[in-house]
Amino acid sequence: PAWAERWSSTINKVATALLVLMIVVLLVITSGDLIPFLTKNSLGLAFMIAMVVISFGIGYGLAGPGPNERPVVALVTSTRNLGLASQLAVVYGSTIQGLIPAVLSYTLISLVFSTILLNLLARRTNSPPS
Repeated sequence: PAWAERWSSTINKVATALLVLMIVVLLVITSGDLIPFLTKNSLGLAFMIAMVVISFGIGYGLAGPGPNERPVVALVTSTRNLGLASQLAVVYGSTIQGLIPAVLSYTLISLVFSTILLNLLARRTNSPPS
């Protein structure tokens, strides 16, 4: 327990840095497909944002009363769709035109909006974000 508390901050910083690095690498690798997808599918992007926010809200609303339980269940509920989308991209990515840029877009939207929502919740409850 003491070791975990001592290294927790460092491990979180390394994990965050690796996540940012992965996103940058994915954006560089897929920018040729991603940019045209984003410019042609603004309605789809709006639905992706709505799906993330609604899923987050459902998870938050259905969680127990614990202050730490609500953000965790909300995050798990909103990221559950990412798992399904990733599986579809792996299985059907080469046969369905635009699927991989769509899944990458959804991943980025989910990451950005989940981070924003978690930070808003943290400010509201005066606790550090999860």
